[in-house]
Amino acid sequence: MKKIYMLIFMLIFILFTNSLFAEEKDIIILTHEFPNQTVPVNENTIRGLAGEILTQALKQSKITYKIIFLPWKRAQIDTVVNNNKKTFILPLTRNEEREKNYLWVSKLYDLNTVFITNKNQDPINTFNEAKNKRIGVLLGTSFEDSLNDPKNSLNKEDIELSYNHESIIKKLIGGRLDGWYDVKIDITSELKNENLNLSDFHFGKKILIEENYIATSKSISKELFMKVKNAFESFKKTADYNKILKKYLEDIN
Repeated sequence: MKKIYMLIFMLIFILFTNSLFAEEKDIIILTHEFPNQTVPVNENTIRGLAGEILTQALKQSKITYKIIFLPWKRAQIDTVVNNNKKTFILPLTRNEEREKNYLWVSKLYDLNTVFITNKNQDPINTFNEAKNKRIGVLLGTSFEDSLNDPKNSLNKEDIELSYNHESIIKKLIGGRLDGWYDVKIDITSELKNENLNLSDFHFGKKILIEENYIATSKSISKELFMKVKNAFESFKKTADYNKILKKYLEDIN
């Protein structure tokens, strides 16, 4: 009987060990669910603009990966800490506030930011026009950084931070917000997801062009950094990369 228990224990141990090795991946990708950019399908499968670029670039270069969805602020912190020495993040906007914390692996695409307002209000076409108006924005994003930038003249008390788009939309429709600041691709996708008509809103003029990257910690090894960088730079030279950009951005930017 003792031998049988020992045999069962060994089998469990082997299965557990094999499972651990099966889960070992070359890199870890941290992200957040952004509409039309990073949309989870099932375990380790992702679609959207950044999702398709990620999937095809790494597949082409035979780099294995695990995708983890986190609150956006947490994803940024965990990437900088980089406990496992193989953590990357996307799609992260490159700006002055983040420059000191990250290594910028490869630019994925550019996106335009806009203000959106209800149809019964005037459009907001500049940061100056947003002054003294209640503006909704996602917490921990580059959009929050832009609204808080002193040169853009917004009052901090007028900036309404939210953890998700649904909350912003609800407050905008209910009149508790005068506007919403985000990238146009996310705004249009979220409004459609909520079965709202785009014609019921004003889209202001383009405010900023944001450069979206895959990034990593400054503690990453040079070897791994270059391996991932080369994978994305190689994929960006293909026709498939241009097809993805056209699919998602042709009618947006």
